[in-house]
Order: sequence, then C-alpha cells, then structure tokens
Amino acid sequence: MRCYLMRNGHIAAVELLEDVTDDRDAIKQGSARFLGRLREGYEGFEIWERDRMVFRYPEEEKQADPTSNSGKSSPPSAAPRRSKKGLSQPVSCAGP
Repeated sequence: MRCYLMRNGHIAAVELLEDVTDDRDAIKQGSARFLGRLREGYEGFEIWERDRMVFRYPEEEKQADPTSNSGKSSPPSAAPRRSKKGLSQPVSCAGP
C-alpha cells in the first residue's frame, strides 16, 4: 500500500507501507509516518491500495490544518487523535 502525504491539497510525498497485514495496520503505519513528518508541513495523508482508497485524513480535503483547532468538525474516530495542541498520536487500532 502507499501513503500519500498531502500539502495544499496535492500529493507532496509518497511512502510505501510494507508488510501491511490489513487496513487497520495500514492506517496505523500511515498515521505514524504522517506524524513523523508533520514538521515538514504536511496537512494530511491518504492511504491507497492500488485503486482503492483505504483512508483519508482529514476526512474532507477542505478541513483545517490538523495542527490547528480551527476546524469545525473533529476527525473521524479512525483518524489520528487531536490533543488541545493538535495532532498528537496515531490511530488506535484496537477493536470496540
């Protein structure tokens, strides 16, 4: 699978996710890669398996920068969580 790091609504970098066991694992790996490169100015990421979109953060492209608290909606439950200071940790892949 591939993790596309987004800036200004465009693909700015691509990370290959290797040894992915399932979608949850891909989301966990992609979230960690995004958080690891957040200082480089990336605003979101998408995970794709060939022509199938697995995950997008933020869910809507028009949402605010994930490091700000100006967005009107919170990220989806499967998205990386925000703290008061912004995006702080990768997706929790634990089941309900």
